[in-house]
Amino acid sequence: MRETSRTLRNAAIRVSVGCVALFIAGCGDRGDSADVEAVANEQVPPNFLILIGDDMGKETLSCYDVSSSPARTPNINELCANGVVFDSFWTQPFCSPTRATILTGQYSASNSVRYPVMPNLESTIAQPEKAADANPELRIMKPEDILKVVPEEAFRASRGLKIGQQTLPGVLKALNPQYVTGAFGKWHLADPVNGGVEHPTRAGFDEYDGVIDGTMISHFAWKQVTDGVERPATGYTTSRIVDDTQQWISAQEQPWFAWVAFTTPHDPYHLPPLTLLSEESAALDGEAVRVGPDNPYFRAAIEAMDTEIGRLLASIPADELANTYVLFISDNGSPRDVASAPYSKQKVKGTVYQGGIDMPFIVVGPGIEPGRYPHLANSTDIFASVLELAGVDTDTSDFSDVGDDSVSFAPGLLKKSDQSPRDWIYADGSLMESVPIDRAIRNTRYKLANIKGAEFFFDLEEDPFETINLLDAELSAAQTTEYESLRATLEQFQ
Repeated sequence: MRETSRTLRNAAIRVSVGCVALFIAGCGDRGDSADVEAVANEQVPPNFLILIGDDMGKETLSCYDVSSSPARTPNINELCANGVVFDSFWTQPFCSPTRATILTGQYSASNSVRYPVMPNLESTIAQPEKAADANPELRIMKPEDILKVVPEEAFRASRGLKIGQQTLPGVLKALNPQYVTGAFGKWHLADPVNGGVEHPTRAGFDEYDGVIDGTMISHFAWKQVTDGVERPATGYTTSRIVDDTQQWISAQEQPWFAWVAFTTPHDPYHLPPLTLLSEESAALDGEAVRVGPDNPYFRAAIEAMDTEIGRLLASIPADELANTYVLFISDNGSPRDVASAPYSKQKVKGTVYQGGIDMPFIVVGPGIEPGRYPHLANSTDIFASVLELAGVDTDTSDFSDVGDDSVSFAPGLLKKSDQSPRDWIYADGSLMESVPIDRAIRNTRYKLANIKGAEFFFDLEEDPFETINLLDAELSAAQTTEYESLRATLEQFQ
């Protein structure tokens, strides 16, 4: 019955695509036609598949061409080749704040998620044991060690996304009740006072299956939360996240919105199951996991994630995938433990340097032609853009004031406008309340940042990796104008 319903629902979709355009690995084996003639039926709302990598900067992907040693990512490369690659897309420098900006369309000062959510939830079950044949893991961020560097009051503080805030899945469903929504994988927005393990469904998702905390003890054994219920789980998280997503999508007969947040390549570092790796990566010694630049284990985790992304995309029927917007994003830059050139350890995750906030972002979907998006965009902008791509109207509804820091990039994606919707983008971040918040703002060429009480002014056109602080010398008249303009705007975010 489900397949019959889906066939009827998609009968009017005859989008001209081939195996590569649908980025389906091995689609020839599925018997799909290389050329499916189609016309999109405007009455059929599109689906949305948001894929979030955990801690992977631009240097990890070959389509950004900023590193000589990117990860092997053939499926993400297909997204790049067949979609729009954003060149200047800022997130926040930490996991939780970025996720909150996407879900609310608001900066951290407005949505109140200013710091990473601590692993302070009380659990109802014990940490499960890994299988005997699971690979060793190198943990850097140990929950039991956080108190050694974080004051007790900061550790216990409520930092999550507050109950009652308007979120993207909630608004999407309110404006078009046809939509069903599901979230899978890492959540990292729950705390003891906002619902804990029930927070994802309280935040607007119909279903949730994943890892509620932001810090993994193991990628091979973890506490799985399914709609508020904890249970022990084993296997490989990346594969299990895709299994759960795949099962949920296959059961839907209505337009869907899927939030798929991977737990990798975030530590603990490890060698993934060999079946997910290329021959070169599979030859790594699983007992010799280490950290350091150009790290093969870090890249292997990304490669395994890419393999599973390919499996997920291949599982969606061709006509349904043709009516799906796929968005791939990283929440923040790579960690200092594995930072690679051109980014130094001091300019990656946790900072407002480019290596911490200038992230990969790729969008593929109906009506989108391959190319680059040259304009400025921010993680907050996903909120307004998804709503516009879904065809819902917030201007004439009770939701006209939601996502007030979000600016839609949909017109640029669909070639309806070649004008930049933004003059500047902004990011800020701090690990905890006792540490001053670093802030940064940029326009098309210049960037101004307040970092640890010092001021930095960079020419990103001439110095994209921020090696020269222009304030160390006398500014030209043109530079002075740009500096003063950015400074006046940045002062609004005190």
